[in-house]
Amino acid sequence: MKGKYAKIINYLLYPKGYAIAINVFIIALLSFFVYLFVYYTGGTKYVYTHSSYLPVIFASVVFGVKGGFITGIVCGVLLGPLMPLDTKTGEVQETLNWVFRMGVFVIVGVFSGLMANVFRYNTKRIIDYLTHNQETGIPNISALTKNYLIKEALDDENTQLAFSILINKYENIIEVISRDHYNDLIKQIYHNLRSNLPQETQIIQSATDKIWVAIKDPNIEEYINKILTTLNVSYYINNIPLFVTFSIGVCRHQNYYSLIDTFKNADMSARRAQKYNVPYLIFQNEHFESFRNIELLGMFRNALYQEELNLHYQPKICLKTNKPIGIEALLRWNHPKHGEIKPLEIIPLIEETELINTLSYWVLKRSLDTVSNLSKLDIKMKISLNISPKNLMDKNFIDRVIDLVDHYNIDNEYIEFEITESALIENLDLCAKLLKHIKDYRIGLSIDDFGIGYSSLSYLSNLPVDIVKIDSFFINQMTKEKAVRHIVHSTIELVHDLGMKVVAEGVENQEQLEILKGMNCDYVQGYLYAKPMNETDLINWYLEYHKEERI
Repeated sequence: MKGKYAKIINYLLYPKGYAIAINVFIIALLSFFVYLFVYYTGGTKYVYTHSSYLPVIFASVVFGVKGGFITGIVCGVLLGPLMPLDTKTGEVQETLNWVFRMGVFVIVGVFSGLMANVFRYNTKRIIDYLTHNQETGIPNISALTKNYLIKEALDDENTQLAFSILINKYENIIEVISRDHYNDLIKQIYHNLRSNLPQETQIIQSATDKIWVAIKDPNIEEYINKILTTLNVSYYINNIPLFVTFSIGVCRHQNYYSLIDTFKNADMSARRAQKYNVPYLIFQNEHFESFRNIELLGMFRNALYQEELNLHYQPKICLKTNKPIGIEALLRWNHPKHGEIKPLEIIPLIEETELINTLSYWVLKRSLDTVSNLSKLDIKMKISLNISPKNLMDKNFIDRVIDLVDHYNIDNEYIEFEITESALIENLDLCAKLLKHIKDYRIGLSIDDFGIGYSSLSYLSNLPVDIVKIDSFFINQMTKEKAVRHIVHSTIELVHDLGMKVVAEGVENQEQLEILKGMNCDYVQGYLYAKPMNETDLINWYLEYHKEERI
C-alpha cells in the first residue's frame, strides 16, 4: 500500500510526459463539471460556486503557483460572464460580483501553489539527503529503495550487469591527502564514469571505498574494458598526480534476484580480485560456493579446538504426564568474527568429510557430560543426539559410543540417536542393518523430520525405530489447513499401529497442543514449553517447571 501512495504522490507532485497531459485533462474536466453543476443548480446566487475550489486547488498542487493562478482565472470566467446569476430568470451577474469571486479563486490558487512548491522543495531536500552521500553528493545505497519518490532508484528490471568497484588501499590515500581531498577523488572517479558510460547507466557510492554501477547492456566484456579504461587514468589533487588502483567484481543480474543481492555477489568477486591482486573477477556461483565451503570447513576445524562450539538442549514433554522425559542436543557455533553460523550451513559440508565423526564424538562427549551433571541433581532424562549416515558407516563408531557411555557410567537406555528420514532412504537396506546393530546395545532410535522427505510409512516396519518425529511444518500448518490435520492424525495412528511413539516438533501455541492431545500424540517439543538452552538454563528451567507442577 505504501508504494501505491508514494506513486500517487509522485504522480501529482512531479508529473512528466503523458502525466502532464492527463492532469491538464482532469483539471479541465473538473472545471467543466463544476460549471455544469452550478448551472443546473440554479446559477451563481447559490453556494455551489464554492465547488470551483476543487479544480483550483488540484491545479495548484500539480502545477504550483502558475497552475493555481491560471485555473483560478479560468474558473472565475466560467462562473463569471459565462454564468447567469439565476438560470431560471436569466438575470446577469454584476461585474464586481464575479470579478471579486475570480480574485478569491486566484488568491486561493496562488497560495495553495506556494504551499505545494514549499512542500515539493522540502520533500526534494529530504530525499536528496537520504539518497545521496552528504560528503560527495553521489547517490548512495538508499537509492536502491523501492520508492517512487526517489528519482535515482536503480532499475531492477532493466539492469543486465552489476559492477562493484573497490578503491584499493583507500585508507592509505586518506592518510596522505586528507578526507576532504579523498572525497574530491571520489567525485572525479564518479564524473569519469558518468561521462564515459551510457547515459542510462546508474551509479551510486555504496561505501567509502566502493562504487556500484548498474548497466542495461548485457555485453560483459565490452563494459569491463570500458570501465577499466575509464578508471585507469591520472587523478590530480591540487595539481598533484595521484596513483590509484582498483579491484572490480562483475555479476550478471537475474530478475528472480533482488538487485542488491546481485551487487553483493559483485562485492564478493571484487574482494577476491583484491585478495588475488587481479584487475577484475566475474562472479561464478559455483566458484563462490566452493570458496565459501572451503573457508567454512577451515574455520570449523579450528572451532572444534577453540571452544567456539557449544550445545543447547530442548526438552521433550510427555503429554500424558505433562512432564519432561528427554532433551535433544542441538549444536551452536558462535564464530568470534562472523557471529552465529547456522548448523544447516555447515553440517551438510562436514558430512562430506571425516570431520563428521570427530564432531559426532565431540557432541556425544559433551552431551554425556550434561547427562552426568543432571544425574547428580537427580534429574533423569533421555538425551537425543543427531547422527549422520556417515557415522553408521564408521565401523568404530558404535564401539567408541559404548566405551564413552561406560566411562560415564550411564545406562544405554538414556541415549537416543536421531537420523533424518531423507538420510535413511538413500541406503535403506544398509541403514536398517546398522541401526539393528545399534539397537542391540539398547540405544533408542528415532526418525527426525518425518514427512518432508520420503513421506511414506511403508519402510518403517523394517526399521528398529522407537520414535517418529513429525516435522514442525505439519504442526504449523495443521491449524490452518484441514487436510494437513488429517495427515498428522493418520500418521500418528499408523505409527502407533507399528508399536512406535510420536514426537510432534515445533509446538508453539495452545491450539496446536490441544489438537495433538486429541490425536493421542505421545510427546511434544517446541517453544510453547521451552526454547533450546544451555545446561545451566536447562537445570533452572527443569527445577522451575517441577516447582510450578507441584503448585
